[in-house]
Amino acid sequence: MMDFTNKTQESKVDMSSFMEAIFDNARVACILLLDREGNILNMNNGFTETFGYTKDDLLGRHFSKLYTVEDLEGNRPQRELEQALSTGFAEDNNYLIHKNGHPLWCHGESIIVKNQ
Repeated sequence: MMDFTNKTQESKVDMSSFMEAIFDNARVACILLLDREGNILNMNNGFTETFGYTKDDLLGRHFSKLYTVEDLEGNRPQRELEQALSTGFAEDNNYLIHKNGHPLWCHGESIIVKNQ
Protein backbone atom coordinates (compact mmCIF):
# COMPACT_ATOMS: atom_id res chain seq x y z
CA MET A 1 0.00 0.00 0.00
CA MET A 2 1.34 3.40 -0.96
CA ASP A 3 1.22 6.31 1.48
CA PHE A 4 0.36 9.61 -0.18
CA THR A 5 0.19 11.67 3.04
CA ASN A 6 3.65 13.13 2.59
CA LYS A 7 4.29 15.24 -0.52
CA THR A 8 7.94 14.14 -0.56
CA GLN A 9 6.88 10.49 -0.73
CA GLU A 10 4.26 11.27 -3.39
CA SER A 11 6.88 12.67 -5.74
CA LYS A 12 8.82 9.40 -5.48
CA VAL A 13 5.92 7.16 -6.55
CA ASP A 14 6.44 5.47 -9.89
CA MET A 15 3.06 6.19 -11.48
CA SER A 16 3.43 3.46 -14.08
CA SER A 17 3.85 0.89 -11.29
CA PHE A 18 0.93 2.45 -9.43
CA MET A 19 -1.37 2.25 -12.46
CA GLU A 20 -0.22 -1.29 -13.23
CA ALA A 21 -1.07 -2.30 -9.65
CA ILE A 22 -4.56 -0.80 -9.97
CA PHE A 23 -5.14 -2.56 -13.28
CA ASP A 24 -3.85 -5.92 -12.04
CA ASN A 25 -5.43 -5.92 -8.59
CA ALA A 26 -8.75 -4.05 -8.76
CA ARG A 27 -11.67 -6.39 -8.19
CA VAL A 28 -14.57 -3.94 -8.10
CA ALA A 29 -13.35 -1.72 -10.92
CA CYS A 30 -13.87 -3.37 -14.28
CA ILE A 31 -11.31 -1.99 -16.71
CA LEU A 32 -11.14 -2.40 -20.47
CA LEU A 33 -8.34 -0.87 -22.51
CA LEU A 34 -9.46 0.06 -26.01
CA ASP A 35 -7.75 1.46 -29.06
CA ARG A 36 -9.12 4.57 -30.81
CA GLU A 37 -11.45 2.40 -32.92
CA GLY A 38 -12.97 0.68 -29.87
CA ASN A 39 -11.18 -2.66 -30.16
CA ILE A 40 -10.35 -4.31 -26.84
CA LEU A 41 -6.60 -4.39 -26.18
CA ASN A 42 -6.67 -5.66 -22.60
CA MET A 43 -8.97 -6.23 -19.64
CA ASN A 44 -8.38 -6.56 -15.93
CA ASN A 45 -9.28 -9.42 -13.61
CA GLY A 46 -12.15 -7.37 -12.16
CA PHE A 47 -13.79 -7.34 -15.59
CA THR A 48 -13.18 -11.06 -16.08
CA GLU A 49 -14.62 -11.93 -12.67
CA THR A 50 -17.67 -9.69 -13.08
CA PHE A 51 -18.59 -10.43 -16.70
CA GLY A 52 -17.29 -13.98 -17.16
CA TYR A 53 -15.32 -13.35 -20.35
CA THR A 54 -11.75 -14.50 -20.80
CA LYS A 55 -9.15 -12.54 -22.70
CA ASP A 56 -9.49 -15.07 -25.54
CA ASP A 57 -13.19 -14.14 -25.76
CA LEU A 58 -12.64 -10.41 -26.17
CA LEU A 59 -9.13 -9.31 -27.10
CA GLY A 60 -9.16 -7.79 -30.57
CA ARG A 61 -12.97 -7.64 -30.63
CA HIS A 62 -14.93 -4.39 -30.71
CA PHE A 63 -16.31 -3.33 -27.32
CA SER A 64 -19.79 -2.98 -28.80
CA LYS A 65 -20.01 -6.79 -28.50
CA LEU A 66 -20.85 -6.15 -24.84
CA TYR A 67 -23.89 -3.93 -25.49
CA THR A 68 -27.58 -4.83 -25.62
CA VAL A 69 -29.45 -4.99 -28.92
CA GLU A 70 -31.34 -1.81 -27.97
CA ASP A 71 -28.12 0.10 -27.31
CA LEU A 72 -26.61 -1.17 -30.54
CA GLU A 73 -29.69 -0.05 -32.47
CA GLY A 74 -29.37 3.37 -30.81
CA ASN A 75 -25.67 3.54 -31.76
CA ARG A 76 -24.74 4.01 -28.09
CA PRO A 77 -21.24 2.44 -28.26
CA GLN A 78 -20.19 4.67 -31.16
CA ARG A 79 -21.62 7.79 -29.51
CA GLU A 80 -19.75 7.07 -26.28
CA LEU A 81 -16.50 6.42 -28.14
CA GLU A 82 -16.87 9.63 -30.17
CA GLN A 83 -17.57 11.67 -27.03
CA ALA A 84 -14.50 10.26 -25.26
CA LEU A 85 -12.33 10.94 -28.29
CA SER A 86 -13.57 14.52 -28.68
CA THR A 87 -13.65 15.59 -25.02
CA GLY A 88 -11.27 13.14 -23.33
CA PHE A 89 -14.07 11.75 -21.16
CA ALA A 90 -17.43 9.99 -21.44
CA GLU A 91 -19.74 8.77 -18.68
CA ASP A 92 -22.23 6.00 -19.20
CA ASN A 93 -25.06 4.26 -17.40
CA ASN A 94 -26.25 1.23 -19.29
CA TYR A 95 -26.36 -2.53 -19.41
CA LEU A 96 -23.46 -4.66 -20.58
CA ILE A 97 -23.97 -8.29 -21.47
CA HIS A 98 -22.40 -10.97 -19.25
CA LYS A 99 -20.91 -13.95 -21.07
CA ASN A 100 -23.95 -15.97 -19.95
CA GLY A 101 -26.20 -13.58 -21.91
CA HIS A 102 -27.68 -11.72 -18.94
CA PRO A 103 -27.47 -7.93 -18.84
CA LEU A 104 -25.66 -6.28 -15.92
CA TRP A 105 -26.29 -2.62 -15.05
CA CYS A 106 -23.10 -0.56 -15.21
CA HIS A 107 -22.05 2.93 -14.35
CA GLY A 108 -18.75 3.74 -15.91
CA GLU A 109 -16.51 6.26 -17.47
CA SER A 110 -14.21 6.33 -20.43
CA ILE A 111 -11.04 8.37 -20.37
CA ILE A 112 -8.46 8.96 -23.03
CA VAL A 113 -4.87 8.10 -22.18
CA LYS A 114 -2.21 9.05 -24.68
CA ASN A 115 1.21 7.46 -24.80
CA GLN A 116 4.13 9.84 -24.37
